[in-house]
Amino acid sequence: MLKNIYNVIIIIEYESGDNMFLNISIKKKKKILLLALIFCCCIVSGGYFYTMYKTAINANVRFSKQASWNIKFTEITTKNEIGSAVNYKAPVLYNYEAIFYIEFKEPGDSITYDIKIKNFGTLNAMLNNINFYSNILDQVDFSYEKVNTGMILTPEQEITVRVKLTYNPKTDSIPIDDGKITLSLDWIQAS
Repeated sequence: MLKNIYNVIIIIEYESGDNMFLNISIKKKKKILLLALIFCCCIVSGGYFYTMYKTAINANVRFSKQASWNIKFTEITTKNEIGSAVNYKAPVLYNYEAIFYIEFKEPGDSITYDIKIKNFGTLNAMLNNINFYSNILDQVDFSYEKVNTGMILTPEQEITVRVKLTYNPKTDSIPIDDGKITLSLDWIQAS
């Protein structure tokens, strides 16, 4: 009886219509069955992996107003001239840059500016860094007030930064003809 269960007859039809009967041995049957089982397991596990790999949550997002990032200088005013310090040209204001043209004649001369900054965007901005660059650090002292790192500038809010430059009375270096000072305020989106 067991012999009949394992006997498998494969019929191969040729185009001529002749039938050919082949008997397959039990070892071959087991190998074929094992290979078929492995193939089925691979298909099932591959399908499972595919469904696990492709599982995703999708979201469609719409913003009711367009977010924008736009912080600009709006006004510059010379507030205080001490000694013989003067603007040899009027200060120039661009959207993202303020330029002063200062002439110092004697050590101890100083000049102060108020610069207004406004957030024209729709996002809160946080002052991340305040950077100061100069090629005349020995001759000119530089300071700023009313602004500090971490401060938040909300949409449509305006602040005033006070900047003071002083010809250092204690300098022992010879001044160069023209110097350059840069104050950079780096803003990021507030969280």
